[in-house]
Amino acid sequence: MAQQSGAAVAKKLCSSAAAADAYTGEDRISALPDDLLVLILLRLDTTAEAVRTSVLSHRWRPVWKLLPELRFDNAPDLDRIRELIDVPDPDPDQAPELRFMSVTTEGADPESAAAWLPAATRRVTGDLVFVNYDVEGEAEEQEQERGVVQLPYFTKARGIELDLGFLELALPSDGTFTRLTELFFFRVLFQGPCQVGDVVSSPRCPSLRRLGVQVCRGTGDGLIIRSESLHRIHLAHLIGFRRLTVETPALKRLAMGFCLESYYSQEDYENDGGGGGDADADVAAVGDGGADDAAQGNDNDPIVHITAPQLVSLGWDDRYDPQYVHFGNVEQLQQLSSYLYVYLQQNNQLNHNCLRLLQRFQVIKKLTLKLVFQKDLAHDLQYVMEDITMLPKIMSLKLRVFNRRHAFGASCFHLLRMCTSIQSLTFQFHETPSLEVQHFCPSGCLCEQPTEWKTEKLTLMDLEEVVIINTNGTDHEIAIFERLFDWAVKLKMLRFKYHSNTESKVNEVHQRLQRLARLETCIILEELAEQ
Repeated sequence: MAQQSGAAVAKKLCSSAAAADAYTGEDRISALPDDLLVLILLRLDTTAEAVRTSVLSHRWRPVWKLLPELRFDNAPDLDRIRELIDVPDPDPDQAPELRFMSVTTEGADPESAAAWLPAATRRVTGDLVFVNYDVEGEAEEQEQERGVVQLPYFTKARGIELDLGFLELALPSDGTFTRLTELFFFRVLFQGPCQVGDVVSSPRCPSLRRLGVQVCRGTGDGLIIRSESLHRIHLAHLIGFRRLTVETPALKRLAMGFCLESYYSQEDYENDGGGGGDADADVAAVGDGGADDAAQGNDNDPIVHITAPQLVSLGWDDRYDPQYVHFGNVEQLQQLSSYLYVYLQQNNQLNHNCLRLLQRFQVIKKLTLKLVFQKDLAHDLQYVMEDITMLPKIMSLKLRVFNRRHAFGASCFHLLRMCTSIQSLTFQFHETPSLEVQHFCPSGCLCEQPTEWKTEKLTLMDLEEVVIINTNGTDHEIAIFERLFDWAVKLKMLRFKYHSNTESKVNEVHQRLQRLARLETCIILEELAEQ
C-alpha cells in the first residue's frame, strides 16, 4: 500500500474525528491534551498548514505555537514571522522551545531579515536555518541600497546556518554563543568592527565543533581562529581573503578552496586552464588581486599557519607554497584531497599547487584528486599530467572526474602506474550543470591523446575493490572500466553507486561489464539516498 503523506494522515484524522463529532454532537478531538494535538500538527507538511488550524476553534488557536519545529517556506512577510514566534510571557525562558526553525524567503531587505532574529534567540534551542534567495534583476539595486543585518547572540541554539543572499551582516561585539556547536555562513557580506575569527574562537563559542564560511566578503585581512573545541572547518571562495591562522588542538578535518587565489597575478587568471570554459570559473571568479598585493605584506610571514596536531583529513583546493603556507605538525593526517587540470597552456603553473602539496606528504592512507577538464580543449593546450612524477604511498585512491564527456583514460592510467599497491579505487563522475546534455568532444579532440593506456600493461596486484559513483555509461567510461579488469588481477568487488534517475544507465553498464568480470569478482549495485 502506498504510504500517505503526513498532511494526508493528519487531515484524514481530523476529518474522521469531525464526522464522529457531527454524529455525536460533541467536539472530542479538541478535548485532547495539548501534547496529543501537537503530535497531530507535526504530521502536517508545513507550518502554514498548522497555523491554518487556528480557524477551527478558539481551542486550536494557541496549539501550533507549541510545535517544536517550524518551517516557513517562501515567507513573504518576515515581520509576520516575528509576531508568530514571539510568544508574550513575563518570563522569556518559559516560552516553548524550538528544536528546529527554518525560514526561506526571496529578495529580503536587511530590516525585514533582521526583524525576527531577536525573537528566535528566545525560542530556538536546536537548529536555525535562514535562506534569502536572490531576486533576478535586483542584485545591482540591492548593492546600492542596503542596510546591515544585526546578528544577535544566541545563548540556546545549537546550530545556525545563514545564507543571506549577500546582505551585509554585523556580528555581535559581545555575548557568548554558549551552546552553539555548528555555524555556517554562506553569501554574507561581513560588516562592522567585530571580526569572524573573534566570534568563532573559544571565548565566544566555547562549544563550537563545525564551522563553514563560503562565498563571503568582508573577512578583513583574513581569519584568526583559536578554538579548543572545533573539529571541522570549511572555507571556500572568501573574496579578498589574505591570511589564515588556525590554532585548534582538536581539529580533525580542514577544507579550504579558492580563498588565497587572489595572490596569483592577473595574467594567471587570464590563462587559468587556457581555453576558458566553466572549469575555470571557480578560480577566475575569486578576485582580481595579484602578486603585487601579496608583496605588500612581510615576505617572510606565512599567509597560512595551521596548528592542528589531530588533523586527519585535509582538503586543499588553493594556493600551496611552503614558503607561505605552513601546516605545522600534521603527522596524524590520513586523507588528502586536491585538484589537477589535465590540460593547460604551456608554462601555466596552476597545477604546481597540487604538485608541491603531494611532495609535502610521503604516506597518506587515502588520496582524493579532482581531475578537471575544460569544456573546449583548444589547440594551444597541452597534456600536463606527465608533470606529476610521484605520489605519496597510498592505500586508497579516489578520482573525482570532471571530464565534460572527454576521454580521461590517459590521465587515470598515468596516476595508477604511480600507485600500483593501492587496495581500493573509486571513480566519482560529475556532470557540470551548464554543460549541454548533447555535448560530445569532436573527432580529433585533444583528449584522444596520448593513447598508450589502451595497450600498455599495468598490474594492480593489491587492488581488491573498485567503487563507481554516478556513472553516465559513456564509451569513455566503459573503456577505462574494461581496462581495469586487465589491470586488477585480484579484483574481488566492483560496486556501483547511483541515483534512481540513472538506474537504466547503470544496468546497461552492469550487463556489459558482467561479461568481462572474473568469476571471483562480485558486482553490486547500490542506490544512493536522495539528498
